[in-house]
Amino acid sequence: MSEQTSNSSQTMPEAQTRQRHGLSAIWLVPLVAILVTGWLGYRHFADKGPEVKITFADAAGLEAGRTKVKFKDVVVGDVTRVQVSNDLKRVVVTAEMVPDFRDYMNAETRFWVVKPRVGTSGVSGLDTLVSGSYISVDPTTGSEQVDRFEGLEEPPLLRFDVPGRRFVLESEDVRSISRGTPIRYQGLEVGQVLDYQLNEDRERFDIPVFIHAPFDEMVLESSDFWIESAVQLDAGAGGFGLKIGSMQTFLTGGITFATTDFKTAARAEKDAHFTLYPDESSVGEARFTRSVPLLAYFDGSVRGLRPGAPVEIRGMKVGEVRSFSLEIDGESEEITIPVVLDIHPQRISGDRAPVEDEAAYDNLDALIGHGMRAQLKTGSLITGDLYVDLVFDRKSGGAKLDRSGTVPLMPTIPSDLDALAATAERFVTRIEELPMEQIAADMRSTVEAVARRANSPEIDQLLAELQETARSVRRFAGALANNGEPLIADMRETMRRISQSAKNAQEVLDKDGGLPYDASQLMRELTQAARSVRVFSEYLERHPEALLRGKQGGFR
Repeated sequence: MSEQTSNSSQTMPEAQTRQRHGLSAIWLVPLVAILVTGWLGYRHFADKGPEVKITFADAAGLEAGRTKVKFKDVVVGDVTRVQVSNDLKRVVVTAEMVPDFRDYMNAETRFWVVKPRVGTSGVSGLDTLVSGSYISVDPTTGSEQVDRFEGLEEPPLLRFDVPGRRFVLESEDVRSISRGTPIRYQGLEVGQVLDYQLNEDRERFDIPVFIHAPFDEMVLESSDFWIESAVQLDAGAGGFGLKIGSMQTFLTGGITFATTDFKTAARAEKDAHFTLYPDESSVGEARFTRSVPLLAYFDGSVRGLRPGAPVEIRGMKVGEVRSFSLEIDGESEEITIPVVLDIHPQRISGDRAPVEDEAAYDNLDALIGHGMRAQLKTGSLITGDLYVDLVFDRKSGGAKLDRSGTVPLMPTIPSDLDALAATAERFVTRIEELPMEQIAADMRSTVEAVARRANSPEIDQLLAELQETARSVRRFAGALANNGEPLIADMRETMRRISQSAKNAQEVLDKDGGLPYDASQLMRELTQAARSVRVFSEYLERHPEALLRGKQGGFR
């Protein structure tokens, strides 16, 4: 047995070891796995878009995993998480955008929630009643990239890709201005109000507006903007005129702008500032911005005079009342009311170029030398409002502008009512100075004398004679009416005989060689008398009433 074992041990091969160089093929498997995993991880992160956080006031209609982020109705992101902010005042929405939007995630990009809304500009977002709310994005480039945004509570009126330019209007109040208020040019809507906020000095409002292309080219440095009135009532010499705007003007109001100096004015730059006037008439008023103060003292009452009341020359406004107050002289205890006037020298000279104060006062001094005076007049009999009229009084001459005080003093004359009251007072004074007792005594004596004369017998006799004369005239008229035609016929026959006799006498005289001159003259006069009687009879035949009324004109 042991012999067999010994033989076996002698025949077994001896194991030999040697060192191998290189990497075993088995390690290729995990290496490939690592490479594939790395590639897949790279592709995963490379294909993944930017993740942004958007803050809103609330999360109404927003749901993680379902709410989409859209741009022009194309899905560009998904909401992955909705959570409350750390201070519990707002909500933070996390959204994953598509990779192509990585370059657009900058500070000016805007996000807002699209949902049903009702406003002055109409109804929007009705499609979300079926599909649900979503987040809309308005991307832009050019600024620093960020991953946190403040969502808008209202949709923007304009997207960044709308052609046009932005301007800023300045106004003292925004009572008739709202977001989306339309801007019109010659009745055509060409833009809208974007927003409004107080400016830095907290005294006026800045109103950013947008004018669409190509109408933004119509905005020049000389353009004027004013608030459009829905209803405008004009009263003039031709009567009343009522101008009513469109229904949209009633609901949303409107702003109108106009440009006149196309040839000389320069094109307005982007974000240029303009003044927004309350109405169109204020545009013309604002062209005369320079004014000089004047002081005037009026003797009468200033009831009805208000700050801002016009100062006029022959119906043309040249200024306005700035202020007035009550002053009492401590020594004389005299009450005076100084009225401060703001006069626009450009309105008086007719030149829009600025006028220096001294030159303006020199012009006013010359006018005062020609009789110009300040006078209070009634502007409205209904309201009793007063205004200051600069009239030319020919009786008042030689005065000058008093420049000795801080504000130059202008001479005045009493108002028409004050002058009428003074005249009435003088009339009453003269009446009081009349010797009324003596006049009354004289009148009493005159009345008594007339009464005595009226009761005298001569008056009664005169009246009786007049009555008898009237009865005689009536009897004569009646007789003439009954026998007028025979009387006229007899007169005509008599005239015919007289004419025939005169003719026969003339023949006899001619045969006898004529008579002296006096006889011939007598015959001519008889002939003329006969002719006159004939004419008179013919006139009575045509106008028998001439016997009562007299001859009207001459005989014809």
